[in-house]
Amino acid sequence: MGKYTWKSKQTTSDVPIGVGKGLVRLLPAWPPVLLFLLLFGIYSANLDFTIIGDLKPSVYQSLQILKRGEWTFTPDSHPFLFKWRSGNKDKKDYFRINHWDPELRKQYAAGTIKPMRCDYFIVESTTPGRYVNFFGVGAAVMALPVYAVAQLFVPDLDEHPWLLWFLSKEMAAALVAGSAALLYLAAITLTSRRNALIIAFAYGLGTCVWSTCSQGLWQQTPNVFFLALGTCLFFRIDKVKWQAAPCGIAYAMAVWCRPTSAIVALCVGAYLVLHDRRAFMAYALAGLPFAVALAFYNQHYLGSPVAFGQEVGGRIIAVAKTGSPVVWQTPLFKGLLGLIASPSRGLFVFSPYLLLAIPGMVQIWTTPRHAVLRPLLVAVLIVLCIEAKHFDWWGGWSYGYRHVLDMTVLLSLMFIPVIDSLCRRMLLRGLLALTLLWSVAVQVIGVTAYDLSGWNNRNGISVYKKDQPDPVIVLEKSEADAMRRDKDFIRTQWVKLNVDKKEYRYRLWELKDSQLVYYATHFRASRELRYRVFQSWLNQEAEIVPKMLEPTSGKSEDGESES
Repeated sequence: MGKYTWKSKQTTSDVPIGVGKGLVRLLPAWPPVLLFLLLFGIYSANLDFTIIGDLKPSVYQSLQILKRGEWTFTPDSHPFLFKWRSGNKDKKDYFRINHWDPELRKQYAAGTIKPMRCDYFIVESTTPGRYVNFFGVGAAVMALPVYAVAQLFVPDLDEHPWLLWFLSKEMAAALVAGSAALLYLAAITLTSRRNALIIAFAYGLGTCVWSTCSQGLWQQTPNVFFLALGTCLFFRIDKVKWQAAPCGIAYAMAVWCRPTSAIVALCVGAYLVLHDRRAFMAYALAGLPFAVALAFYNQHYLGSPVAFGQEVGGRIIAVAKTGSPVVWQTPLFKGLLGLIASPSRGLFVFSPYLLLAIPGMVQIWTTPRHAVLRPLLVAVLIVLCIEAKHFDWWGGWSYGYRHVLDMTVLLSLMFIPVIDSLCRRMLLRGLLALTLLWSVAVQVIGVTAYDLSGWNNRNGISVYKKDQPDPVIVLEKSEADAMRRDKDFIRTQWVKLNVDKKEYRYRLWELKDSQLVYYATHFRASRELRYRVFQSWLNQEAEIVPKMLEPTSGKSEDGESES
């Protein structure tokens, strides 16, 4: 291992980390360890966890790999991932099969019941009848060792849904806490330990990695870990050349989690080409096998080395939400404004302390010692523009800025050029404290009260009046009752204000009806609903999770050759 240095506030000399005896030698190792343990404890403190569609393919794909050595799903192996219909029923009517029983098996074999379509979070592969994860495979791969160890003690892990999902929640908490510790280790190469701790703590508690990533195995969950790991290694390449190789592997694994991480890998690669060709060769050669493996996966299952499940399945969802199959259709300015300033999705609304990093983004172009941050900033800006063009920039029924929350790892490092000024000046220090306090409070609301549908699909009341073709939408019953006294009043009707529907998408820009205002004013009711939803999800999983089918003579029970 190479040595790096840090500037002591008490002395003008540089103190080598990793040398010396006793406390001096051990001290540098403790902050990231304690940071990890503290954040892991905070992330695990709530007794519920997330069980929703976006997480299911990674969890079940991991089990499918362990049990059968397969990366795909079929209606036979996972009937609960599909909607079913009877042969003599209208195609619009469907039902669910939670698990197989002899009678259902008999009907399936006879063809009297058939799968109508798969759920949105899996997509059909190039092999008819087989389906793959809508998201990147990184999360499923990361879960493999944990589930493998768990199965040594609980062989039928798939029949214990609480344990299955609890393990995925704890994996998520560990990965996000690990990303904060790695962020600290990255930051101390360019600033003091105190500043690095402030940056890492603010990231761990003041961004949506707490309210979202740490609560379940999202695609962003392992992504933030690998982005932090790759960046930590990237900052040390100038002193320890061989670290370019693991840096390339870490960023390649990030691409396995989310395709947009390829932008980060490419920007860092371009920087190394310009500054250290030898390091670039090690970086590129180490990451190449992972890139080839991902290209093979995409070619084999999706028909092209550059095809991803989110692009293939995204076209179907785009039609449902917008009427057009074009994935990148949102006007750039509108999408950017939404990502950073929407009252219900904005980055600077849910984590306003990140606004104070903007001067740091400017300074990295004028300060040579911070030049290593430049490729990361370029990557962040490009990813923001890409996600802004996405048809679903608001992230469906999410909490906060889910589509770009993995970029908070890199955005947090933009504080490095200005963190001393922020801490030295009383006014700026107070501003940082206030915005960070807001950011943390927002994450507490998210992790305790966010109930998926409460705001995203809240109840409204349509009030119809004479000579008005469109009803007036109000949120509270008292408002509707007051309008009943109007001489033009006709009737009222309850309506679901689903933010995914085009006619109600204006709510993303409403202040009075913002997501944060809703949960702050409906906190207790949302907490109760969150608990009921969690119990309902868990009970449903107990009914859904079937025993995995064991392979027989290289073929699955439906007669298809195994992939």
